[in-house]
Amino acid sequence: MGMYRILRNNIKTLLDSLTSLQEVHDHPTFVFEGYPAAFIAPVSSPNEFKTTNENQRIYTFHAWVFVQYDVGTAEAAYNSLMDCMDDIINKIDHEEDPSDATRTMATNIPAGYTLLAVMAAPGEIVPDEENKILAGQVTVRCKTLVDLTLLS
Repeated sequence: MGMYRILRNNIKTLLDSLTSLQEVHDHPTFVFEGYPAAFIAPVSSPNEFKTTNENQRIYTFHAWVFVQYDVGTAEAAYNSLMDCMDDIINKIDHEEDPSDATRTMATNIPAGYTLLAVMAAPGEIVPDEENKILAGQVTVRCKTLVDLTLLS
């Protein structure tokens, strides 16, 4: 399995452990059994050539969180969405210590890759008034160092 999928799966494992989310998918979908719900999608990432033996890669994902609302609950839905986004950011922040080999984000990392940092930041909140859904975006960045001599 490639590094992109491994990191996506590790992010999903982290999000699955949050009690504030009822459902988490590892791919884009808009069909949910319950709310708040989320999906994880990769996005473009900056990368840097370090030496002839090493590259730095930043794998970037968006975790999209969805909350339903009606006319009387729009404010509560916004608050719930922001709380879920904070839960995701806090969970990712707990994964930051690169010396902790037991952290979830370091699970199944293949030879040749070193996970240097994991960062999360809140993004935009978008209302879908027709379907009465709020969507919030959290950006997750996984900074890795790749030893090119160990890749197959």
